[in-house]
Amino acid sequence: MRRLCVMLAAAMVTTCLAQDESPSARNVPLTNPGFETGQMPAQWDYHMPPAGGNASRCLDPVRTGQASLRIEDPGPGIGIGVRSALLPAKPGVEYTSAAWVWTDNNAGSVYVEFFNKHKGRITEKHVNPKEKLNWHRLSVSQVAPPDTAYVSALAYTLNGASGTGCYDDWELREADVVIQMPNAGFEEPRGGVAGWQLLRGDAGCVTTTGAEAHSGDAALLLGASSTRLLVAAEPVAVDPGGTCRVRWWAKGTGRDVRVLAIFLGPGGEELWRNGVAARGEPQRWTQRTFSAEVPRGCITARVALQAEPGEAAVYVDDVAL
Repeated sequence: MRRLCVMLAAAMVTTCLAQDESPSARNVPLTNPGFETGQMPAQWDYHMPPAGGNASRCLDPVRTGQASLRIEDPGPGIGIGVRSALLPAKPGVEYTSAAWVWTDNNAGSVYVEFFNKHKGRITEKHVNPKEKLNWHRLSVSQVAPPDTAYVSALAYTLNGASGTGCYDDWELREADVVIQMPNAGFEEPRGGVAGWQLLRGDAGCVTTTGAEAHSGDAALLLGASSTRLLVAAEPVAVDPGGTCRVRWWAKGTGRDVRVLAIFLGPGGEELWRNGVAARGEPQRWTQRTFSAEVPRGCITARVALQAEPGEAAVYVDDVAL
């Protein structure tokens, strides 16, 4: 259910959306997303010949319909991947790859991949299962980089994984054009926060970690602190009079994090800020969004994360503007 938070500031409206409520996301026509046809499911194929193990359409376990995709990984050192057909994509657009996964160990990663016009892979982003799953939905989002011409979904068992992974009811979704933000997934450098600036608080309380991540290999950790923490991304250009939609994933408990959009003028002066407070859930990653109108005279905007004093750790990942 959409929640409207009306703010009487410069006659602007902020809209807060819960996970999966984005009104602008559209399904990309992924063929055979439920793996119902073909021995190797139709319109899906190995992304490279496997060195061991196998992948095939299977009849048990199944989440919906009559079949799913099953990948058997005999052990560490062998990675097996099955890729969808390549579909047309646009640079600067956010794509989400989501599938329901069953696994008896840790085999069952979900990828979104981007390719250039020559069908050479530019980059990818993925999410890994942390434990056994009984049909749990895994999703990963990424903004298509420059030179993107195609997007695909990839089911993969990492080299360090083993066991059986089954996939069903795959979705590939396309959102609106997203402004490229620096280090939005906090991947580089490990232990640092490139592209972000600490504006308030103890620098030792703000770092990146590989222990928790919504996607990729790292997330931002806002650690225990006796003072308020405020960290902001580098400013990016925005369209005056347009609308900014801020998205982020959070995990944690017992501590509020306020996510802000800070709008700046030609000289870097702050014109206006808006945001919402959100408390992450302890056992799972939760996405939240809010939208705010860009004030006239604004040239750039930056996203900021503000954590109140507290002992509980808060994790943030995949921030988008």
